[in-house]
Amino acid sequence: MMSLAESKATTAWEFLRRNEGYQKDWEDNGCAKRSIVSEFPFPVIQQTEEDLKAEQWGILAYKDPADTCVDHLFWDGERSGRCLHSYEGNSADNCEFDLTKVDGKISGILLINGKLCINIDNGFEFVQLLIHRPQSFDIQKPIGLSFPMSANATKSISLVNLANRVLLGKSTARSTYSSKYIEYLNYLKLYQEGKSHREIAHAFYDREQVDYEWTPDSRLRAKVRYCISKAKRLSNKNYHSIINL
Repeated sequence: MMSLAESKATTAWEFLRRNEGYQKDWEDNGCAKRSIVSEFPFPVIQQTEEDLKAEQWGILAYKDPADTCVDHLFWDGERSGRCLHSYEGNSADNCEFDLTKVDGKISGILLINGKLCINIDNGFEFVQLLIHRPQSFDIQKPIGLSFPMSANATKSISLVNLANRVLLGKSTARSTYSSKYIEYLNYLKLYQEGKSHREIAHAFYDREQVDYEWTPDSRLRAKVRYCISKAKRLSNKNYHSIINL
């Protein structure tokens, strides 16, 4: 079972990779060999025409559902709300960051439209940077990032705070998202392994208590059914709620 130490990106991916529709789509469109772009000082993959179909899942490129690692996993910035833009030149609303001092994994995807999307993951949280002119990008130079103005002031502030935590290392605290996501994921894993509702209950509660209370309309049985239903919804479409700001 997963632990509470898992990151938001890992937990969201664990739900998506168990989606049967995504698994079928991967087999149909995503399992071709992927090329690597060599001119960058960190791992960068090339987006393909087939990858454009992966946008229906909220990601920028297909990833093997058998892969439990979130390396080279890039989320649609519009859905996740975790994307900052970098343009050439300085402006009053830009803040500069030194990517050589970032304490975390850096990877990228060169998009078909010519832009470069960079993912920076510190093991707990992540942020993505969209470089509009990658041909002039130099990781040795401070990068100017624009923080978008939004009608949702709380969301804009959350994005600023996220960038400070990930890019400036202002906080080493683990992300504080609901432990319920982990619980639902563990329910889903047991359900997809073919465990019965009663066997699933045994995994979460005292066995003697389960066996004593287990009836068609018992409280425990109803809770197991609810948690499985919630887990299915998270796998089918609501996994974005885990990473959305």
